[in-house]
Amino acid sequence: MDSFGIATIIPFAAAMFFLIWQEDIILPLLGGLVLGGFMLSRFNPLLGLYNVAGELIFESLLNSRNIVILAVTVQALILFSLLNRFGYIHTFIRKIEQWIDSTDKLEITIFLSSLSIFIDRHLSSLLAGIFTKPLAERRALSPLKHAYILNTVSSSVSTLIPITVLTPIILAAIGTAFKAQGIEFSPMRALYLSLPYQFYNIFSLFTVISLLVFKRDVLFMKQLTEGAQDGGRVLSFGLSLNTTSKPDSRVALYGVIGSLAVLFGTITAGVLVNSRDAILSSVQPQRGHEIIFVNALFVTIVFFLLYLFLSRTLRYADWKTLTGNMYPRLALTLLYLVLAFAIQMLARRLSLSTSLAGGLIQSSLYMRFIPMIIFVLSCIVSFLSGSSPLTISILLPIALKIMGANMADPLLIDRQVYATIAAVLSGASFGDMSSPFSINHIIATAAVSAGIRRRFISQIGYSLIAFAAAIIFGYLLFTINVKPYVSISAGFLGIALLLIFLTGRIKNQ
Repeated sequence: MDSFGIATIIPFAAAMFFLIWQEDIILPLLGGLVLGGFMLSRFNPLLGLYNVAGELIFESLLNSRNIVILAVTVQALILFSLLNRFGYIHTFIRKIEQWIDSTDKLEITIFLSSLSIFIDRHLSSLLAGIFTKPLAERRALSPLKHAYILNTVSSSVSTLIPITVLTPIILAAIGTAFKAQGIEFSPMRALYLSLPYQFYNIFSLFTVISLLVFKRDVLFMKQLTEGAQDGGRVLSFGLSLNTTSKPDSRVALYGVIGSLAVLFGTITAGVLVNSRDAILSSVQPQRGHEIIFVNALFVTIVFFLLYLFLSRTLRYADWKTLTGNMYPRLALTLLYLVLAFAIQMLARRLSLSTSLAGGLIQSSLYMRFIPMIIFVLSCIVSFLSGSSPLTISILLPIALKIMGANMADPLLIDRQVYATIAAVLSGASFGDMSSPFSINHIIATAAVSAGIRRRFISQIGYSLIAFAAAIIFGYLLFTINVKPYVSISAGFLGIALLLIFLTGRIKNQ
């Protein structure tokens, strides 16, 4: 299929504009999919509509990765609903509130909880979000701030810690690029050496930490959280704290702690067994880590059901009455996820990455500016498509090909190559955090029951701070051969001074 060039962005930009402007889900995303379907069918109306239903929405639901995401989401909601239905969550919250006695401590708890489940960004946002939501409701923590911490931390560490579910995808992309250029170099070693150049991810984490230290919101986050509740269209998994059942506190405490121990123990054991094969594989990505999450959640649900029977919290005679409620917002959220899957499938079918990067392959560029150009391009692709894996798997080989074409010795592996790898990974994280089409963005939003438009606007201000710091203190300083640790230190100082200035202005108002 011929490339549409820059016109490829039209369906994604149109869908995003109307989604944010009208704060709706169904019509903007369907409209973008229809536009994309017309382009795929060479503007044949009938075939275009057929492509939307058959080749985008339906085929995205057959994708194994999307199936795993839906399975993990549903199982996590079942686990939380079971814990909540019998009052275990309520009792557990009462027990730990004596340690988390302020909003500041709660924000730190959310940060650390999200960080601890670093192995998968979706699972991190989902579990940390739904299990800290009751505390956030009691402490009146803004859903926007809650979602921002979850989303930013989980997306940042997904490439900074090289043993996550994205690692096999990254290694496969690097290995493919090296093999095509005849380079014999370990993709894993290249990934490790690229870590100091992931300026956007590092600065995003520092921005979160700084805001927790300063204990004050700035920019759009401050403006939008001054209102008590989220308005407009709200994404939600339909979860709320159950205060009717009051089991024995010790039984409830052991039940929650035991369930969490089984969950994280099963995940840890599975990751340790699977990680060696995943790390050694540099050609084909392994989906073992994702399957581990499905299995771990299933084992935990079975454990908790057995615990309910053994602790006599639930009688077998009452088992038939154990049903959950279906919420309209839950259905809307799941529909949003499905349409986001289809948008990402459209980006792959329209070759969004190659369409935007095509002109760079044949261009002669100043070598030290390539990482910065690639970073900006990766941000655009991941933001429009909402897909971090798509950006990495397609754009990373292209970026390394561009760098090789502009090097005097294409077989030389040095800091220019490491910075290029890091630029793609950082740009992919930008869209993962900020795009309203990003699965992680959607999960974090729904886990805390936040509004779509307000959630996007509140996040984008902080994302742009990290973006600007990555450009100015990261990739621009890289062009004059400044060491990455000096760049990171300068970026930390610049972000800190900016936030001090902004918080100072707020105090004086």
